[in-house]
Amino acid sequence: MVKEESVLKRNIRFLLLLLAMLSGVLLLSCGDASTKTDTDVDPPVPDTLSPDPDSMLSIAGVDISAFTVIRSDSADAESKQVVSALLTRLEETYGVKLAISTDYYTPEEESSPHEIVVGMTSRTGAPTLTDEDSAIVSVKNGKLYFCAAHGKSLDALIELFFDSYATDENGEVKALHLEEGFMKEYQGKINLQRKDGERIKAQDDFGYFDYGVTGHHHGYAAYPESELETQIRLTAELGVTIYRFNFNPTTEDQFAYLFRVLDLCDAYGLEMMLVLDDHGGTPEEIAAKHEKIATRCRGRIPYYQIFNETDVYAMHTDEGTIYHQPVGTGESLSHFNPARVTEITEKLRASIEVFRAVDPQAKLVINFAFKHYAIIKAFHDAGLVWDVIGVDWYSDMESSEPLASFLPRVQAALPEYEYMICECNIWAHNAFTEEQQAAYLEQFVLSLANSDEIENLTAVIFYELLDEPAYNNGESHFGLVQNNMNGVPQEKKQAYTAIQQWLCGGEVSAAYVLSEK
Repeated sequence: MVKEESVLKRNIRFLLLLLAMLSGVLLLSCGDASTKTDTDVDPPVPDTLSPDPDSMLSIAGVDISAFTVIRSDSADAESKQVVSALLTRLEETYGVKLAISTDYYTPEEESSPHEIVVGMTSRTGAPTLTDEDSAIVSVKNGKLYFCAAHGKSLDALIELFFDSYATDENGEVKALHLEEGFMKEYQGKINLQRKDGERIKAQDDFGYFDYGVTGHHHGYAAYPESELETQIRLTAELGVTIYRFNFNPTTEDQFAYLFRVLDLCDAYGLEMMLVLDDHGGTPEEIAAKHEKIATRCRGRIPYYQIFNETDVYAMHTDEGTIYHQPVGTGESLSHFNPARVTEITEKLRASIEVFRAVDPQAKLVINFAFKHYAIIKAFHDAGLVWDVIGVDWYSDMESSEPLASFLPRVQAALPEYEYMICECNIWAHNAFTEEQQAAYLEQFVLSLANSDEIENLTAVIFYELLDEPAYNNGESHFGLVQNNMNGVPQEKKQAYTAIQQWLCGGEVSAAYVLSEK
């Protein structure tokens, strides 16, 4: 009995002590509230994105659950949908429910310290879009801003932001680092972001080139218009930035199709290289056709390739036989048919004059295959002035000499030009496996990237996006994606996923559309 009473007394004393401690905490809390002065401020928040290691997601070191989402009370339907998507993503992925406010025009000094602002705002220091900006993600004064130009998708920026915080294989959070407080986003994939106007290109080992892939127009069985968006989406998901596309529009229907391709390229953050591969007609007829194209497409197409591999055409007679016997390498002008060299020179001159007059900002490309560069030197010596020399190179050409040793000789002869590889792949007429195709393209790009002699090589464009089974020959298998007889893309090949790995650091499951056209 005495023992039970002793235990009871100890329990009562413990409860009394606990109550006293709780009372003290409450009194201290009330005292803090009553004595806090206007000069007491929260510590400044750094203008960088750096996740709190104890939190799945943070902004400028502050747990995201502390933020309020701000939008205009007069926001249009698209902006409201973006805000809804943001709130849903936060709740479903991170279990965070944020408040929404329309406190959009409140001055900075009166606003909440932790905000996620969607759209343009009057907040002090908020980023301002210029005509060149598609969209901006910004952290300023501890606030996160998502803003986009008219017709651009804010939802894509939200996707970019969250994907940048995806965990790596060690389970650690990856931060999105902003340079000078903001990032201009055009492409929607981490490797293709533009920071302060500069595109981040491929990983160091594969060179700081732009990359592209060639596709074809709807006259090809492998590229029906019904699958057009799939063709462009696959290009964007590959991680490249240039879509090289051959087409020669003359009618209104043909221009309408070209504009649809251009709109999709814009939507997926791609630049078009339009290959005008029809060199039939007189110089005057070509000038008229190209003037119409330049006028209708002015400012929308950054690269025009004028004709395609005219070197091969010029190495033949009118009867179709090889002009030079034995067959020359194309490194001497004597290997070419003089009449055809003159013909192509004057047609090129007519086209160049039109584009320079109508769309002077566009870069003009003239290409050649294998070692046939003597004709390019002849164009130059005839007074033609263009911007880019394109080289088409395939695996069988390596048996003569690797491009990494041949190209510097061309550049030494014509140093004032920019250079691009306009076509490259393992030669399709030889049997090869998907593994061999992927291995060849990797070896080829690395040989260029690691060369100490190659200068001013700005882009590598793969040939081509899709298999063309309708040919039923070697030309059927150049594609990076398998295709059926109806032009419906099938499985991605190993070369496709290998290129994604170089450019994106991994597979890109879905390309982001940054504009609505």
